[in-house]
Amino acid sequence: MSKVPLYINKSKALANGQGACVLSGAVIVKNEQEIYATAATTLKDDDPTAHAAVIGIRKTRLKQRTFQLIDYEIYLSEKPCPMCLLAIFQAGIKKVYYQGKEKIEEINLTNDYLKKAYTVIKP
Repeated sequence: MSKVPLYINKSKALANGQGACVLSGAVIVKNEQEIYATAATTLKDDDPTAHAAVIGIRKTRLKQRTFQLIDYEIYLSEKPCPMCLLAIFQAGIKKVYYQGKEKIEEINLTNDYLKKAYTVIKP
């Protein structure tokens, strides 16, 4: 049985609200084991980079003593903003799950996905 709904529900429970990545929750998992879970602290810490995904990546790297999180997955209470998506990509996480408007969505994070997701001017 998939644990995706379990981790998504935990990320939603951690979140401080909905509708902005600055209020989100995140759970980072490796081999179906929760490694780190957090809420965004952007408003509390007056830190524009303290989104849940970014905090989770920072803390997981410290806890696991690794730079690249290649075999990890991240579960978010909502769709990641551009900053978080790029941080997730830079960390090496390839699987991103988030709560969409009606269902849980999945992103297989690749170079091509990023190019398509953030291309402002189409050639």
